[in-house]
Amino acid sequence: MDTEWFAVDKDGHVARFVSKEAGAVPRDANIDSTNLGDDLEPSQVLLHKLSRKVRTTGVLYERTGRVRLDAMDRDWHWLYPYTMDPGPVLMFLLSLDPVRRDLREGRAIEVPAISCSAVIFKDLKRGRASQLHRAGVCLGCFYPFDEGDEKPRDPDPVSLGLYAYIHTQPDTIAGPYARTRRPVRPLHISDVPNPLRKILSQVRLDSLCFGHTPQLQPVALVPCHSWEAAWLDLDSVTQRCVPGKEKEYRAYYRQMKRALGHAIEPPAKAT
Repeated sequence: MDTEWFAVDKDGHVARFVSKEAGAVPRDANIDSTNLGDDLEPSQVLLHKLSRKVRTTGVLYERTGRVRLDAMDRDWHWLYPYTMDPGPVLMFLLSLDPVRRDLREGRAIEVPAISCSAVIFKDLKRGRASQLHRAGVCLGCFYPFDEGDEKPRDPDPVSLGLYAYIHTQPDTIAGPYARTRRPVRPLHISDVPNPLRKILSQVRLDSLCFGHTPQLQPVALVPCHSWEAAWLDLDSVTQRCVPGKEKEYRAYYRQMKRALGHAIEPPAKAT
């Protein structure tokens, strides 16, 4: 779908979601650019307007949501090994001790993280990546620009108090979204003036709290639409039909049944 959408949880906190190509998007999510009065991308306009209305806050990077989805495709989440230099890399570690020299010499910068340490390498070379992985100190490494590739001048949504979620599966299935960063001080929807409040709260996920939800699957929560026929459950294994995609799912099921067996839900019988 390649869509950015917003939702409010049961505590009134706000999150921004990046669907990429395959992620399911709630049917109620609709950012109308005409209501924002600008020719830019609607989500960009919204963030610029929001930045003039709310206080900024600190940002915490998260490992949990990213690595729990590794079951289907570990290499897609872990950058090493590659035949070329990985480039900019966000790396989680138990401590900063193995990268103290990288920090002193400016090759990496420390970023705040939850439950572990984290650094962003400006341009991680393959030799150094190999050295750190052989030593077993890397808890997971990822591209740092994973939430929509914001332009440098765009406000950071997390610094505005929004939780950040991104769809993390390849472009063949509507998988769960993972929480990649969280604000130190979450924005409450009551602190957002209209009409921005109305736009941000079009989707209500009243059964959960973003602060306690490292990953979520919107298809299991609210009516959604998707370009894909199947959606992946939170166990990262079980596949089910996206409502409204029954015909496409039957063909998909025939292709996948032999490979997945009981992990794929059979299509509903025609009535």
